[in-house]
Amino acid sequence: MSTDTLIVLPADTRSDDVADVIGILMGCKPDFILFRGYTPGGYVKVGGVEIKSTSVYRMAEIIVRGTLIDGKTVHFVNYHFEGSKGQRLLSPRSTALWIAVGLRLIKFFGGKMIYKDSDPLRDGHYDRSFPTPKRGNSHEDGKKYADFQQELLHLKPLTTADLKKWERRAAYEAAVVAGE
Repeated sequence: MSTDTLIVLPADTRSDDVADVIGILMGCKPDFILFRGYTPGGYVKVGGVEIKSTSVYRMAEIIVRGTLIDGKTVHFVNYHFEGSKGQRLLSPRSTALWIAVGLRLIKFFGGKMIYKDSDPLRDGHYDRSFPTPKRGNSHEDGKKYADFQQELLHLKPLTTADLKKWERRAAYEAAVVAGE
């Protein structure tokens, strides 16, 4: 059995938004796509990000492809729709990359995270926890939707320094870090 990073997100997070944030953090470029027709505004689309259904009806797979921060060209993670209390769950391998991604995800959406699920933690004890932002996470239209899209568009990708910072907390060493 592998050692994973446990990322728990609030129930109001949407898989496409989570996938976009992961893609941006890993180095994929966000684009702002204007709505067609008479509706002003638009939405963020991140190239290299894909969400696929799986044979497990409570889970989707998020795939990120491109020239990514750790030197790899593809990463994937399973997105579980039915965590406890309706929360969303991701459990990638415990690497510096996924710890850094997880921390930024829970800072953006709210939630909790355990760096290594093999740690002897008491029930309910997490290494990091952030409240759900007051703006919430699932807007359909209006100013809150537009503001959320702008937050996505202005997210900054991770740096190699971010990855180095979390190497000591990871269960697995990184094979390659981009730029080195």
